[in-house]
Amino acid sequence: MAVDGSSTSEAALAAAVALTRALSGRLRVLHVVDSPYDYPDVMYGRVPGDREELVEAWHEAGQEVLDWAVAQARQCGCEPEPCLIEGNGAHTSQHIVALVS
Repeated sequence: MAVDGSSTSEAALAAAVALTRALSGRLRVLHVVDSPYDYPDVMYGRVPGDREELVEAWHEAGQEVLDWAVAQARQCGCEPEPCLIEGNGAHTSQHIVALVS
């Protein structure tokens, strides 16, 4: 189950947790952290601070999204496997497919 902090992914997480519990399945919760290195012309230069600080901030924000989703699943009786994926320029969907393949 991929989460991004949006209300849509929150609703999908609730459905995934319910399905996991109903089927006595396993749940992997993942979040893909993009990198400002993937968007040098768009992001860097428009955000104050150095690039390493920006990378760290994006990573921390992604970890917060993942931690929140894991906590939500645990509150509903699931013990999910958390997975934080570092973006490398590939589209998020490619990371998701690679993880489940």
